[in-house]
This record gives sequence, C-alpha cells and structure tokens, in this order.
Amino acid sequence: MKLTNFIKDIGYAENTAQIRRKVLIEQMHQKISKQQDCFNCKGHCCTYSYNSMRVTPLEALDVYFYLLNNNLINQSLVEKLKKNIKDFRLDREVYISGDKELRRYYTCPFYKNGVKGCGIGLGHKPYGCIAFMPYETNVSIAGKCSTNTQVLIEREILNPEDDLINQNIRNYFGLYWTKKDLPSALMHFVRTFNKNLNFNI
Repeated sequence: MKLTNFIKDIGYAENTAQIRRKVLIEQMHQKISKQQDCFNCKGHCCTYSYNSMRVTPLEALDVYFYLLNNNLINQSLVEKLKKNIKDFRLDREVYISGDKELRRYYTCPFYKNGVKGCGIGLGHKPYGCIAFMPYETNVSIAGKCSTNTQVLIEREILNPEDDLINQNIRNYFGLYWTKKDLPSALMHFVRTFNKNLNFNI
C-alpha cells in the first residue's frame, strides 16, 4: 500500500502532530518551571510495573511517522516490536464486559532505562504519556505522579477532528479497536507500509 495514497484518503496531516499536543506540552513546561519534572527519575511509568498505555490509531500513526522521519523503520524495529508483543503477551486478547479489552501491562519498547529515556520525540508521543507528570518536586521514585485528565479533556475539545480521522483510519483498514497497546498498534502500520521487511522471524 502506498503511504501517500493512504494519507490523502484519510485526511491525515503529519505536520499537525505537535499542534495536536500543544496544550499537553504547555502544561508539561508549566510543571517543569515548578520543578515538578522527571529529570531525576529513571522512568518507572514506562515499565511493566506501571505502564498499560493504549493509543488510538491516530496516535500510533504519529509515532510511525516520527520513526519514519528519523530513519528508524527497519528490521531491528520489527524484531523489537515482535519480542515486546510476545514477552508481554500483548497478542493474547482478553475481553471483559462485552467489547472492552483487558488492559495489559508492558514495558514500552522505546524505553531506554534511564533519565530522559524515551526514544520518541515529544511532539509525537502518545497523549497520555505527556499528560502523566509528577505532582511533587524532584521526584525520583514511583508513585508520585498522576495523569492530568483535565488537560486531556481540554486537548480533545481543541482537536475535535481527531475523532473523524480515527474513524477514517479504522474504516480504511477495517480495524475493530479504538485503542490498542502501542507495540501492537504500531506494528500494524509498520507491517502495512513496509513489505520489504521480514515479519516472520
């Protein structure tokens, strides 16, 4: 499938990724100005002990374009995603209450195990990652952070077109999910647009 045709068909504009995150990034910088930051933390929230982040198709596509623009779509990425999905059993779907999928905990495949240890640029991170910030100063241990749900709601109000684009993506691919763990959601786009890579390792 040609990526250019897909982008045109769904009305996606990769250069809006940072704009869609503007209010989230602003609140993050406000926190940093008060020393409520992650600079002394090794990223507990990115590990399987705490992380169950799920993303929309649009968020996964943003991450895909970040990787593509930085020449990181390669065989090494495929192997990393496959291992991550297998290790944390992300391919074992369990549904509760009808069509609601059980959230699974996993270590993010882009976690670098250290301070400032994320492999995805701020302007393309999942919304929930940016909104998850410390509520105390000089935090270095787990349990001192929380999600700013109010700013996530504000972001949705400011970006109503997200819903339509997500629906367009789901319709285009026949996706049954509205949110999925990042490794599985990202793998869908890597597999679709990069037929030259080996996915049967």
